Amino acid sequence: RHEFRAGASELVSLFPLYLQFYEETLPNTPELMSLKAAAETAALLLQTKRGMIDPLRASERMATSHSQHLTTTSALYGGDTVKPKHHWGFHVISQVARDKWVWDTFVTERLHRRVKDLANHVDSLPRLEQSVCASLVVHQLNCLEDGFQLSGLQGAKRQVLLLRSGLKIAVGDFVSRNSELGCVPKLSLDVLFVESFRLAARKSSRCAVWSSMGSLSEWLPQGMWPVVAWKHVPEGVAILSR
Repeated sequence: RHEFRAGASELVSLFPLYLQFYEETLPNTPELMSLKAAAETAALLLQTKRGMIDPLRASERMATSHSQHLTTTSALYGGDTVKPKHHWGFHVISQVARDKWVWDTFVTERLHRRVKDLANHVDSLPRLEQSVCASLVVHQLNCLEDGFQLSGLQGAKRQVLLLRSGLKIAVGDFVSRNSELGCVPKLSLDVLFVESFRLAARKSSRCAVWSSMGSLSEWLPQGMWPVVAWKHVPEGVAILSR
């Protein structure tokens, strides 16, 4: 028996792959509709956190998808399966609509052991919070400089460019910017030279086939994001977006 163990970052990276597999292989049952609604809420929350979508528009869409997920789940499995965290999700959505950004405290919750280790070295209670937060930031910056990858999925070592929030782009990666797609043949600190692709066929809301235009263009790193996964197919490249 083989077990797959992963942290939150790894699961976030893999979740679109699982969802795409389910959509291609399973009928559109109420169970799958519930899962898709939950996935829509999670995707919108991540896009808001990363600055990829307008927060107010995202909060409206999250309220719809989260309500659909909760309603479908209750109908399928009964009201007893609904947990307090289901209701808590609406508070997160309200916070996004109110503040126009995401207050993300899950990082500290996920790294609670690291926070505890740092707190053990602080004896001054009046300055505990400030000292621990400062130490945590320094520790995280050191992790980023040592080659820590946001996704946690390690591959072959390639030349990489560190963008923001620990996000890295490597030579050969496919990246998206709004409705554009490109492949990175080489890296620069200020401008990325990207091989441009055009949309050939759309397979689903997340998956599409793109073909190369045979030309290079310059992209600024701002507003650019790596795609989830890609696969070369006879028609071009199948791209799974976030």
